Amino acid sequence: MKIWQTIFLIFLTVVISTACAKKPLVKKGSKAQQASRIPPPLFRPSPSMRPNFPVATMNTGNGTNLAAGNFPEFGNSSGGSNQRLTGFPNQRIIYFGFNKSTLKEKDRKILQSHATFLKNNPSSFVRIEGHTDERGSREYNLALGERRAKTARELLLKLGVIENQISILSYGEEQAIALDHTEKAWQKNRRVELIYP
Repeated sequence: MKIWQTIFLIFLTVVISTACAKKPLVKKGSKAQQASRIPPPLFRPSPSMRPNFPVATMNTGNGTNLAAGNFPEFGNSSGGSNQRLTGFPNQRIIYFGFNKSTLKEKDRKILQSHATFLKNNPSSFVRIEGHTDERGSREYNLALGERRAKTARELLLKLGVIENQISILSYGEEQAIALDHTEKAWQKNRRVELIYP
């Protein structure tokens, strides 16, 4: 009988000590609890550290999507052959409001200059890259970046650009150019870039 009592006491001691060790007691609102809610980023890529592969699929404009490994070479956006042609547009970035994919009047004028260039140079093409700030989930930001790129593409098509001259790509939040966590930085990251080879 004493053996069963001893076994029972040992078992009870193990169960109680295990139950107490599962979760440390943290006071509500303490610094430890706040720190555990949002872990700091371990690594933040600099703007010069662009990946050599796209994050999402690219819409080629003619109803097909290319997977990450099947992208054509677009070249460097700072020194491509299109820039030697006449009438090359200088402004290639359009900014958006928080959670918006609508164009302002000044953005329409920027896209008008791109449409004029593309119509005058039918062998040229442009890649429209959609970007977002860091707020929101990765999936949501990829979709928002795509909506922004599609908005720019739709206007170019309405202005008479041939569909095969345009492709779109969404990077979402992955290609931030401003790394601070402020409204000023977020405004710079909510953008569409028009990239020429």
